[in-house]
Amino acid sequence: MQEGRLLLDERSDTQDLVERAKRGNRRAFGELDKRYRDEVTKHCGRILYNEQDKEDAVQETFTRAWRSIHTFDGRSHFSGWLYRVAENVCWTTLKKKYNISRTELQVTVTVEPPAPGKTPEVTAIETMEWERMREAVFRKGETAKPPWDDTDRIIYHFSIERGEGHATIAERLHMNESAVKQRYYRKILPVLKEFYDEGEGDEGEGH
Repeated sequence: MQEGRLLLDERSDTQDLVERAKRGNRRAFGELDKRYRDEVTKHCGRILYNEQDKEDAVQETFTRAWRSIHTFDGRSHFSGWLYRVAENVCWTTLKKKYNISRTELQVTVTVEPPAPGKTPEVTAIETMEWERMREAVFRKGETAKPPWDDTDRIIYHFSIERGEGHATIAERLHMNESAVKQRYYRKILPVLKEFYDEGEGDEGEGH
């Protein structure tokens, strides 16, 4: 009961800060910034892996939120509204940097065609497995020498998850095809080999 009361008090306090911020109170918005900045940073980090891009996106998120807070109607949690602002900022960053849309970066496995009669539930489970694998591979890529950058992650996505050829990926990223191949064979494949050699690719089986 007490825990629920604390949540209600916190929500009420947030609503009060939002209403004050909507009336132009910058101090109230500053409190919202302090309250949610860490979570927004984590949220942006799930989409952007370049630290400078992430920092810029977080700052732009709160700038946009301040400018548009009058549009928040209170029908959803403020945090959810703020995360949507952050997502839009992050996808705009990727669009500008790599000319890649949000839809293109969603997990859609095209390496193997779907089995006949596959249910939406099975498809959803397989998508979750690919997302978990992506996160694990990306973590390993962060500790590789040299570590992966955003370009490596996008090449991984389109080559491994979507089965596209190097020439197509090079055209997408406005890169030379040989540069894409070099990243694929020198950076991406070694990380994948290590990932599977350590058995991480089989994580979750047998449970």
